[in-house]
Amino acid sequence: RRDYSALETIEEIHDVAEKERICPGCGAPYAAFGEETSYQIDWQVHIVRHLHRRPTYRRTCKCKTRGMLVAPVPAKPIPKGMFTS
Repeated sequence: RRDYSALETIEEIHDVAEKERICPGCGAPYAAFGEETSYQIDWQVHIVRHLHRRPTYRRTCKCKTRGMLVAPVPAKPIPKGMFTS
């Protein structure tokens, strides 16, 4: 793959809703646990790189619910592609 890091970059943060960061079993909060990043190439008159940050959260309790939370991946016209629509 080519290196697109020199392109102008617009950073967007896609986060899990605050009310969803609580264990449905016991009400314990999820704790921040890093993030997942990806980028897409937005083809315009000029090229801009969109950096999508999706913070991840881990469970702080021992309930048998989802262990990690992360916001959904932004929509793409081609699955696993880098370009926006």
